[in-house]
Amino acid sequence: MIDKFSKKQRYVDETFPPEHTSLIRCPDKLNKDEAVKWDKVTWIHCTDIADYMFAKVASRVTYSKLLQGQLAHCYITDILSSLATVPERIQRLFCRPDATSRETFEVTVYPHGVPTKVEVDGHFPYFGPCKALYFARTSSSELWPMVLEKVWAKHLGSYHDTLTADPSMAFTFFTGYATGHLINENLTENELWDTLLEYQDKKFPMICRSRACHTAKEYMSYKVLNLLSDHYYSLLEAKIEGYKKNKRVVRL
Repeated sequence: MIDKFSKKQRYVDETFPPEHTSLIRCPDKLNKDEAVKWDKVTWIHCTDIADYMFAKVASRVTYSKLLQGQLAHCYITDILSSLATVPERIQRLFCRPDATSRETFEVTVYPHGVPTKVEVDGHFPYFGPCKALYFARTSSSELWPMVLEKVWAKHLGSYHDTLTADPSMAFTFFTGYATGHLINENLTENELWDTLLEYQDKKFPMICRSRACHTAKEYMSYKVLNLLSDHYYSLLEAKIEGYKKNKRVVRL
């Protein structure tokens, strides 16, 4: 991969340019409040952000530092967090994990299970009023979540299209493997727990989704556990705790 960056002109991916159409393809379908919000989103090159000026895209991968940002698609950041518990799963997606912010980024992904190389540039959505990156990012100046989210958005057509995408399709997109689903109602507690432990031993990346709350009592029960209604989470660990080893605990 060559350095396509210069002080006079930065490389622009013409197939997914830093323009409003890459943020949202059909702005006329938004309500007034949504349209105002999206109109405030612009683009910034990562070399114009001090923390990312000399960053390498995936030489360092930290799953616990990943932030969702303002796009309500928690599934994608949770999938990336789950994959990042084994850093090599993220690093091998990049043709050059040590590529710097001055370069383009080439990633191998698996649309419909087929390995495909995709290139994106270093421009990312930026929210001017807050002077902050608008979508996926980390608190430790790592580039890989921003790049992978952009590759996903490019595949779908726009960042807005990621809101309604299928999480299982995203898992296959980044891994090349088929996905499976566990539905609580179809399993006993013991069967569910044993399956989680089995998948954990096999180092399967996992996410889970909380049920939608419909009553005040349900909301309060979620609040005690610091959970949100109808929300995706990375399922990072399942373990037995307690003095008598009788507490089943999952870490999200």
